[in-house]
Formats: sequence, C-alpha cells, structure tokens
Amino acid sequence: MKSNYLRSCAALLLALSLAACGGKSSFTISGVFTTSDLVTLQPLNNSGLVLENSNNGDTVSVPAGATSFTFPKQVDYGEVYTIVVKTPPNHMNCTPQFPSNTDSAGHTTSIKVIVECLQNQYIIGGTVNGLPTTATTLPLILINGSNNSPYTYDPTLTTPPIPPLFVMPSEVLDGATYGVTVLQNPTGYTCTVANGNGIVNGGSIPTNQQAVSNIAVNCVPAS
Repeated sequence: MKSNYLRSCAALLLALSLAACGGKSSFTISGVFTTSDLVTLQPLNNSGLVLENSNNGDTVSVPAGATSFTFPKQVDYGEVYTIVVKTPPNHMNCTPQFPSNTDSAGHTTSIKVIVECLQNQYIIGGTVNGLPTTATTLPLILINGSNNSPYTYDPTLTTPPIPPLFVMPSEVLDGATYGVTVLQNPTGYTCTVANGNGIVNGGSIPTNQQAVSNIAVNCVPAS
C-alpha cells in the first residue's frame, strides 16, 4: 500500500512539474515476456507477434528471441491505453496480463506490461483396427517417442474416446515431432502403426484440442 502511494505521488509530482513549465508529461509503454508463472522472464520463442495499443492504433512487431518490447508512440498523461494481441506468434498463444495491460497514463512513473506467451499444445490420436471388443490378457500399449507417455488401449471403455478411437495421454507442442509405436502387442495379436510419425501443425485449431486423428494401429492375429 505504501509503495503504491509513493508511486502515485511521484507521478503526480512529475505531472505538476511539467505543467508548471508549460509542458505535458508523456509516457513510454514497454514490457517483458513471461511464462505461466507470470514471474520467470523468457525470450519470445517464435516470430509473428504484433501487439497493439487498441486506444490509439499504435503497434509493435516483436521478433523471435526478443526479451522485451517498446511501443513507438508515447501516451500523454491521463490518456487511456489497452495493450492487446493483434497477431499471435507462430505456434504460440500470448496474453497481455491484466491489470498491467490497461490503465490511464500517469498512475505510475513508468508503464510496464507483462505478456504471458505459451507454446500451443495439441492432442494426437487415431483408430485401432482388428482387435476384439473384449479385454486380452496382455493389452495393447502404445508410446509416443517425443514425450515417452505410454497409452494402454482398453476396448471395453464406454467413455470418450470410445474404442476403436484412441488419444495419447500427453499433448504435443505445436511444431514438435511425434512418433507413435507399439510398446506391447496384445495377447494373440501383432500390431503395426501407420501414420505414426509427423509434425504437429495446429493452424487455426484452438490449443488443447485434437490436431492429429489419422494414426492407424492395425492388428492381425499372430501366426
């Protein structure tokens, strides 16, 4: 509380001082990028990000690898600013954090905006073909080599994904590779995987949704 009071007083004194000299105080909007904990600073992973002050149309394009950004136009004392994402970076989702992204200039001596940027991640899965609808002594187990998360196929499930559909338990980052293989064949069957390798490209699909659904696990009775 004391800290906020001191910052407010400092901003007020600055404005009064400039007004006495016949000027008007202006403020630069700058900011940093952070992870989901909103504390750890990190460079922007991917290119394409454009931030905008929606109150005056001012924009700044941020390159990949940048750790901070600064808007080209200053805002006058008392002018309202709201920082939004005009264009998200490739394979990422960025969110300017409230309340740092919107206010009227002059409440603090400097304007610092915190922007959280996270890599999109997606569900991958497909269909199991050739297995009975009853459980076997040894179940089919699949594994994704990109994150080593095994999946045990249960043909008796009655909740989504309902067999023969399946989804792997761990999501894959957008732009990352995946490689689904058979870790364990079910009792009495030999299974192979088609379309098990690729690169996730979520495109316009919302993060945390299914982006890959064409993986086919084909099983035949063991000879």
